[in-house]
Amino acid sequence: AQNEQMHTLFMKVDTTCDGLVDWDEFCTYLLLQLQEVETEENRRTLPFDSEPRIVACHYSKEVASRIFFCTNPNRYVTVTKDGVICQWSTTLRPQRSMPIERSESEPSSSGPGMLKRKSHLWVTDCVYMKNCD
Repeated sequence: AQNEQMHTLFMKVDTTCDGLVDWDEFCTYLLLQLQEVETEENRRTLPFDSEPRIVACHYSKEVASRIFFCTNPNRYVTVTKDGVICQWSTTLRPQRSMPIERSESEPSSSGPGMLKRKSHLWVTDCVYMKNCD
């Protein structure tokens, strides 16, 4: 019975059916198994323990263009189209917000030096980069 299980496992890993398992086949099999386990775990855990509700954000008039769940500590982070980053508790209470601003320098018409002017942003997407210093 154990030899039969080993043969079945070998056939699953040997995707090229050449009778050998190379490093790429082995790593691919492990990654697929890990993804399957993670998918099953994620199906069992629900992100919210109650019915969804609409929460007004007084920091921005735009809807969130991206929502992230961050850990350590657990919190949600949203980014709006007009460039406002908001941090939320797990109970969806706003904790803090920060507008993304871009200043551009241009020559001053009234004298030497540079003037800074703010330009409007339009955020279409963003990426959460975990553990980047």
